[in-house]
This record gives sequence, C-alpha cells and structure tokens, in this order.
Amino acid sequence: MLMESKFESRGKWSDLAVYNESNVVKHYSFDFWNTIVKSNSVFKSERAEFIRHQIGHDFSIDSINAAFGKIGREYNESVESGQQSILSRDLYLKVFNELNYKGEIDLDFVVDKVEDIFLQNPPKIEVGFLNFLQLLKNSGKTISLTSNTAFIPGSVIKKYLASINIDEHFDFLIFSDECGYGKPSNIIFDNLLRKAKELHQLIEAEEITHVGDNYFADIEGSVRLGLSAFFFIPSIEFLYPRYSVHSLVSKHSLPISAEKYSRFKFGDLSIAKIYALELFEYFINNHSQWLQLSNRPIVIYSSPYSSIPTSSYYLTRYFFDYLQDYLLDVLKLNTQVLFSKINRCQTYTEDYGAMSSEQRYDLIKNDTYVFSEEPREDWRLVFIDDISITGTHQRVIEDIMKLNNFSNESLFLYYSKLDNPIIDPVIENELNYNYVNSSNKLLEIIYSGSFGLTTRAVKYILRLPESDFNIFAQSLIQNKRLDFIKEIISASKSNGYESIDTFKSNFLKLNSLLVDQ
Repeated sequence: MLMESKFESRGKWSDLAVYNESNVVKHYSFDFWNTIVKSNSVFKSERAEFIRHQIGHDFSIDSINAAFGKIGREYNESVESGQQSILSRDLYLKVFNELNYKGEIDLDFVVDKVEDIFLQNPPKIEVGFLNFLQLLKNSGKTISLTSNTAFIPGSVIKKYLASINIDEHFDFLIFSDECGYGKPSNIIFDNLLRKAKELHQLIEAEEITHVGDNYFADIEGSVRLGLSAFFFIPSIEFLYPRYSVHSLVSKHSLPISAEKYSRFKFGDLSIAKIYALELFEYFINNHSQWLQLSNRPIVIYSSPYSSIPTSSYYLTRYFFDYLQDYLLDVLKLNTQVLFSKINRCQTYTEDYGAMSSEQRYDLIKNDTYVFSEEPREDWRLVFIDDISITGTHQRVIEDIMKLNNFSNESLFLYYSKLDNPIIDPVIENELNYNYVNSSNKLLEIIYSGSFGLTTRAVKYILRLPESDFNIFAQSLIQNKRLDFIKEIISASKSNGYESIDTFKSNFLKLNSLLVDQ
C-alpha cells in the first residue's frame, strides 16, 4: 500500500466539505458503488429468484447468490490486477458455468431482464453526496464519475442516474466496461485526466480530486498518476447498537494485549475464558434488564462458522456457562438459556483481517448464513463476537433478519470494537498475528494444555510454506501427536478444505504423515 501522501485526504461527506474549502480543486471525480450509492439487497434476492425461474428449482437461491458472489470477486480481482474488462453478458455465462448449468439459456434475455430488475430495485443515493452537489452549485467546478462495473454495465447506471434526475450534474461519465480497463489502471485515470483538460485547459493533475472508498483501486490508482485523492469512509448504519467491553480509538494505546489477543485467535482457551468472564461481567453490569424477564428464553450465538469453530465460539461458550450458572446459582431464576448456531455455508482463502470495510462486505454479503433453528418470537437473541472492526458480520446478520422478518429483541456484544473510523481496518491483521507468526509459536499454544482447534489455526497450518510445515510436522511426530494430525485432517474435510487449491498441498502432506506412521 502506498504511504499517505500530500495528494491524499480521507473522511466522510462532512470532511469532504471541509477539504473543498481548503484545497484548490477544479474537478471532482466520484466512484459509484459504496461511495455515492449503496446497493439494494432486494435487487440481489429478486435477481436470484428470476435466475432460478429460468434454470429450474433444482438450484437454490443460496447457490445462485454464492455463484454471483464468487464470479464477482474473481472479476474484481482480475480488473484490479490490470486485466481488460469484459461484457456483463460474459460474466453471466461464468455464473451459469459456476452453477454447472447444462441447459439452454437466452443470455441476452437474462441480461436485459436483470437490468430491468435493477432499475426497479435501484441502489440508494447517498444524501451526503446530494448535499455536496448543492455545495458545488455555481462554483465553476466540474464533476464526473469514474467507476468499475461488473454485472451492471455503465449503460444501465446512466439510466439509473437519469431516472433520479441527477445525470445532468455530471460533465462526463467513465465506466470500466466502456473504457476497456478499470481502476487502478493508468488507462482509466488517463482518460479522466484527458476529459478534465477538455473542460479546463490549464488544469493541473493535482487540481483533480478523485473520491472513492477502495484504497487500492481509487486512491493508489489516482495518486500514482499525480491526481489528488479523497479516501471516502462510508457511514455504516446498524439496526442494533454495537456494545463492547473495550474501545479501540488509537493504534498507539491499545486497551487489550495484542499478544494475548493473537494467542486467543489461534486457540488459547485460557485467554478465551478470561475474555468471556470480562464480557459476562460487562453484560450483567450494563444490560441487567435482560435478566429480569424469566419467561422469555435468552438464546446465545457466536460468530457464524461452518464446521470448525472460530475462536469466538469458545469465548461464547464460556460466556454461556457463566450466564447459566449466574441465573441459577445467584439470581435463583429459571430463565431458559439456549446455545444456538448460525451456519456459514461458504469458506474463503482470503485473509479477512487485511481487508477494508467495503472489501469485507463485498466478500461476505453474498455468503449464506443460516440460523440452525428459526428464532421463535419470544426468544431474545444475544450475538457475541470477540472483535468488531467494521461491523460487516453484524450487517450481514441484520440483513438476514430483515429479509426473514425476524423482529426479536436482539443484542450484539463484543469483547472489543474499533471506534475510530480513521484507523485502517488492517489493524485486525496486526492483532491476529502479533504473537503467532511462525509454526513454533502455534506449536507452543497447541502443547500448552489449553488449546481448542480454530478455523484460523487450521487455515494457517494448511498455508504454511514448505520449510515451516516440515518443522511443524516433525514436531508433531516427535511428540507423538498423531491424534492432532487426525483432528486437523478431519476438520479440513468437514470444511471442504481438501478441494481448495491453496490448502490442498499441505492437506495431502498431512495424510501422507499418517500413512508413513
């Protein structure tokens, strides 16, 4: 990532207004998705229903959404790596191939119909952007869009802009499907510079400010060409507040031990138990009203997972035990406390902790989360996780609750949360690997006598480079831990890791260790 330069500023719409007053800007270029608009979740569900109707009910809504999500992510990665853009029609073909659909399909009809569905269920324009347009009125400054596209082409975005009567505010529009290349390519930003010079003959590159929410595509791409950039940090709206024991507001003064947090994320149960006790004490001291309605069950959920537990599962399990004991032994209440699960139906090789807010949301918004049991109306739901950096998991859970009309009284509890939007979300990765950054450190936790296998630990083992993996494997053999090798193999199979290219090599090596013994 580029270091922050004199060409870069960041913040929300109010910060952009201040930036506008204190900088010489002749032209503003805006990103589209997640900057001036937010996507409409109804569109995606309607699109999936339509596709299912076209290809048959043997295909589930979840599998269709998952296919769109996977192809969308792969295409974004391709465009951002400098590859040429392709037509939306070809992306739909990739989706049908991903679904392994073998029947006949009229692609042109499908594309046209989905575009109609999009216009009937359009994205939501940011009020902050509309206010900023008013601020620029009669200022002599010009405005454009510079946006990457995927399933929704530039031609349809133009129709959307016209439908809400703001198309006339833009002096020109640049879309990756029409330009041939997307951000952060020099080609698309060269196009922006050229078109801005047609409006302002004497304009300098730094007098053009590109505003966007993707640091790599929007900020690094524009700054590399000498343009100014404003890193837009979207406001996140939650249905429910995020409550936490600790608040992260400064990288230089952390309220938690980074070393202990790293050990916790890789399965140190002694730390999970300490975190759970702190969270439980916070809960009874700040949310005691939840303990006063003994006739309504409290249902506890950890963060969603497939088969291998996350570290937050162990934290949540201990919290559940503390709460159950407190209600029975201290308050003498017969309140029913249940431990339930949200199933996660997809897995990823990407390192989630290294992503921005919108990259995280883009990654998992098409993920399939399923409540193992549909919440009854009288249930009070408590969702627990160890940390909330961008709130992405909560947003997805809230989307599911909204989609299914679950109106239960709900509480989202975290051990810690990020409360300073200026801090880069990659701080989560810095915490995750603060202590566990080698196979020897992981082995130390495994041999500690207080270890629980986590998704992170399994992925880490399956990703180890050859030299580190050999050290890891040799240690397990020497310490006669064939039981643990079997546990890793079984866990990997349960999450389908044996068929993922990134994990396949070390998975096969683990199998061969058992054969050799």
